[in-house]
Amino acid sequence: MPDNFPSLVISELLTAYRTGRITPEAFFTRLLQRIDQAAEHHVWITRLSVQQVMAHVTALQSKSMQELPLYGVPFVIKDNIDLAEVPTTAGCPAFAYTPTVSATVVQ
Repeated sequence: MPDNFPSLVISELLTAYRTGRITPEAFFTRLLQRIDQAAEHHVWITRLSVQQVMAHVTALQSKSMQELPLYGVPFVIKDNIDLAEVPTTAGCPAFAYTPTVSATVVQ
């Protein structure tokens, strides 16, 4: 990432948010652009749309960093862990279903 872009080291990203060097909205916009520019996309079984990701980012506006220790930290979920309204497949179409509630670890 460019030098003025925060690293993905959690402590450095949280410091960038606290100091106002970057907002979650700006960070995720640039992060998603970087992901789109990757040569290969074989790592994702299901990838959230930009709109879905940004809805989660927007939800942060009503929270404080003190409430959420991982405030604005990007993460991926293995597809055998439920995320509400996103298919859980465990990599096997026979096991696929779409949960209505996210797993506790995701919440």
